[in-house]
Amino acid sequence: MRRSNILVSSADIFSADKVGAKILGYEPTNVPHLTNYANINNRSIDFSDIEVVGKSIESVQAYHEYIFPYNEDGSNPIAFEKQGIKGISYRQYDNTTCTYCAAITSLIPVAISYAWNGDPWDDVEVLLGKRMNPTPGKKKTILLGQCMVNKHINNPDLNEMIPIKGCPAKFENIVNAFHQAGIEISSEIIENHDNFARILAIQYKHRFNEFQESFFNENIKDETVPPIDDIVVSQFLLDGNNDSSNIPKKQGKFEIRFFGLAGEKSTNLIKKIVVTGPNGYEFQFKNQLFDFKNGNGYVVDKYSRNLIRFLAFDRNGFLDDGEYKISVDYWNGEKRFKTRNLQTNNDLLKSYLKVKDKINYGFDEIPKYMKDPRIYVRTKWTTLKKLGGIDAYYANYVDEGKVDYINLHDLTYFDPIYLNSILMPSYGLNKNSTLVFTRWKPLKPNTEYTWLTEICDANECSKVNMDIYQPIQYFRTK
Repeated sequence: MRRSNILVSSADIFSADKVGAKILGYEPTNVPHLTNYANINNRSIDFSDIEVVGKSIESVQAYHEYIFPYNEDGSNPIAFEKQGIKGISYRQYDNTTCTYCAAITSLIPVAISYAWNGDPWDDVEVLLGKRMNPTPGKKKTILLGQCMVNKHINNPDLNEMIPIKGCPAKFENIVNAFHQAGIEISSEIIENHDNFARILAIQYKHRFNEFQESFFNENIKDETVPPIDDIVVSQFLLDGNNDSSNIPKKQGKFEIRFFGLAGEKSTNLIKKIVVTGPNGYEFQFKNQLFDFKNGNGYVVDKYSRNLIRFLAFDRNGFLDDGEYKISVDYWNGEKRFKTRNLQTNNDLLKSYLKVKDKINYGFDEIPKYMKDPRIYVRTKWTTLKKLGGIDAYYANYVDEGKVDYINLHDLTYFDPIYLNSILMPSYGLNKNSTLVFTRWKPLKPNTEYTWLTEICDANECSKVNMDIYQPIQYFRTK
């Protein structure tokens, strides 16, 4: 995504659409709805009846891909193949797909990807639109929408038909149909579909030098510095299992996130970050590269587009409850701050300490399937809830090599519960395993990895009061 600063205007909307298509790299003759309009209204599909003033089309033209990428035979999105998803065919949509089905056809694959746990599904095919015909031999066929139901309701070639009736189909019926097929998609993803665009766009948030919000809303004042997006003020228990340092178990944790800072050089915008709190409390962040030994600095998160977050631990013990203020001074003289009221979650701490010796950790490598050479590992642990304790949220970190502390700058895998909670408000709740599918950074054969599980009392930054790092674990791939 990029800001192009192009405005196309015309008293004739058809002319504007033709010019817009050309700017995006498409001949109007290859755009079906434009040719259809031209035929019905006896209009020219070329530019013979248009006078272009201002910049020429050629000087601003840039090709934009608009088709969601699928594999060669159109049986699945490329993203499914990258993730290693097996046992389902989610066919490429066609131009008979109506507005409603077109809207959800990009949402359902997201729900499917979240539901994938490494075990192949039972040869399921999903059909939508008005033209699709089933692939012979599929065990289960989901007919998405009333058009597909009408077309194939009496089709004798379907082994098991799972119809989703209605136009539009109800969200509840969509979820139930996939569950019937053995695909446990989350109802939360479907119900919170309005947040889907937010997740996609959040990486561009506060990139104020490229995307000024005032361009879209005249009532918004543009930022001149990367503002604070979120903060963490919580108690932190480091329940490590190594004796390589004298790092205390009980600490205070502070974190400050900037979506507008990307790359290590961008940290030069920050002059000072100070935390103040109850009873005259004061703590200062350091503008240095973070590691667990120094416990204070910035993380350049390669897993998340090199976004910068500052992370620091007060190793003098747990913090006092009360209101904390994190203030940022920028080198241009501006200041920003956020506040957070800390209320220690002693229930989570007590629950963990009571059963921690009963928690089992393990992993298994997923068997190769259909000649897929990639390595997939499932990490597993016992939840507090399973041991008679309380609800909690779990996140998994994986780092290459056998190390005492994970490298937050260059993780092999991370389960981003804070981000995923936007789409799934209960994400991470009592989660007892993670499929390390490493879509961006594949696991290597015969290699040792370090992993740990983090327990929190919330899956939103600003609501976390207790954060626990469970003991470091290791696995070696075959």
